[in-house]
Amino acid sequence: MLKNRVIYLLVLLGLLLFYLYCSSYVPFAAICLLLGFTAVGAVCACIASRSVEVTVKTSPADLEKREVEFCVCVENKSAIPAPVVLFDAFFRDAAESGVIRRRIRVSAASFEKKEVFLPLSAPYAAFVEAEAKRIRVCDAFGVISFPAKKRSSSSGILITPAYTGDAREYRICSSVVADTDRYSDVRRGDDRSQVFEVREYRDGDDVRNVHWRLSSKLDSLMVKEFSFPIEERCAVLLETSLAPDGSIHQVKERADRVLGTFVCLASSLLEAEQLFDVRFYSPSGRQMLSFPVAEYGDIAAALKAFLSEKLSEEPLYTFHTFISESSGEAAYYLFDSSVPGSDPPSSREELVVIDCAPAETTV
Repeated sequence: MLKNRVIYLLVLLGLLLFYLYCSSYVPFAAICLLLGFTAVGAVCACIASRSVEVTVKTSPADLEKREVEFCVCVENKSAIPAPVVLFDAFFRDAAESGVIRRRIRVSAASFEKKEVFLPLSAPYAAFVEAEAKRIRVCDAFGVISFPAKKRSSSSGILITPAYTGDAREYRICSSVVADTDRYSDVRRGDDRSQVFEVREYRDGDDVRNVHWRLSSKLDSLMVKEFSFPIEERCAVLLETSLAPDGSIHQVKERADRVLGTFVCLASSLLEAEQLFDVRFYSPSGRQMLSFPVAEYGDIAAALKAFLSEKLSEEPLYTFHTFISESSGEAAYYLFDSSVPGSDPPSSREELVVIDCAPAETTV
């Protein structure tokens, strides 16, 4: 804005000097025309500034190319055109202090709605927030401006991990398969204390499962199928001690591997109807955070919370905090052994240790 005003004043001064020394009416007419355009543009900008609204929305992400796109919608609800709408689009990683700023310049006719798409590369998992600030409406020359009266909005997008994890089956914690009163509604099992359904006899069925009383009534062999017990809730621990050294890209790679493995593990547990809590130590709040997971939407909520935390420099902070607070609770522990000082903890009967480092994995 300051640059435009300086150039504008220099042009006016040049035209004025040309008029004074050359005694020509051409520069005088140019001065009048320039001032007239500026005045008309300023009036339009003043009126339109009361009806200009800037909204930030998210667009679908291209996960194959690892790109996300924000859509900034500029709408002029006034009958007066807005010559130029200026605003700054800020993009911030929730786990980092730095921001990316982009200056956007767009014009909007009366009752016009324009969309500006701003792509961002997304090589690693992150929660990126976007917001439009410093919204001003100015004349075509960018000399006189007025702040927009409408409030702008912000938006955030969750970038899922690029690392998809290795195809493997995870060992079930031994203390998880305890006695329970919860049974699956869609899966058959072998718990003879609970009947899942009764059906007609088929070749190969165990004779011990025949429902004799019902068979005598229906004059046909009927077989009992038993229920599948749903295991008690367990914990999935995500290590936040991933940043004692190395560049930001190395830290992001570690977090991406841990979260990618977590998504695979969480999906496997949900398919098995296993309820669990996602837990990790919050360096900012200095406490253990816990997020119950009962459906796939809860996984995204846990990812968003993890990616909003600044990673710790203390080794195995989540693990040590969990051990000090728990009393033999079954858990899966996800960490990255490539972090200096993070020696793999010993796997116990109620604890499954999963190393997400690229060189080796522990199941």
